[in-house]
Amino acid sequence: MTRRSPWLIGLLAVSLHATPAGASPSPDAPPTTDRPRVTLEWQESSSYSDARAPTTNQDRFDLSLRASFRSIFEDQARKFLPAGATLEVAIDDLDLAGEIAFSPAVARARSYSRLLPPRMVVSYELRDGAGELLASGKGEELVGRADRIPRRYRSDPFPYERALIEDWFRRELASAAGS
Repeated sequence: MTRRSPWLIGLLAVSLHATPAGASPSPDAPPTTDRPRVTLEWQESSSYSDARAPTTNQDRFDLSLRASFRSIFEDQARKFLPAGATLEVAIDDLDLAGEIAFSPAVARARSYSRLLPPRMVVSYELRDGAGELLASGKGEELVGRADRIPRRYRSDPFPYERALIEDWFRRELASAAGS
């Protein structure tokens, strides 16, 4: 049996409860009105067309995917929606760009092709700070591109999906919010 140092256990406990820089505040925290609020509703990952983990454990991949998408949606909301707005999005289906490829050289990897762009089916409601409905949609299909990614997204874990979500915010939500 390995003996663990008490300070190491304490450090681990603190790090598990700390909110990393740039991360969302606790769901129990009161909402702030100085920025738009985003709520994402997810289905089970097995119900999506393609949200499979390429190389890692599926549960860890799901956590990473959801954290990345939360960050993407919050970034875009701050960029395109007015302060106090509320956006509720249900991700009804998700098909990540590319596909999982199996080869002898690489056990599993996601390979990209312009023939396999990212696709999402979403239902959403956008409300202003007073709660008035500005825009909504049910089962709206969003299809992106997988032939090129903007240079600013090259370090992103989901660059094609980020470009798709930014395009949707720019085309649909920003005009509905009047920004």
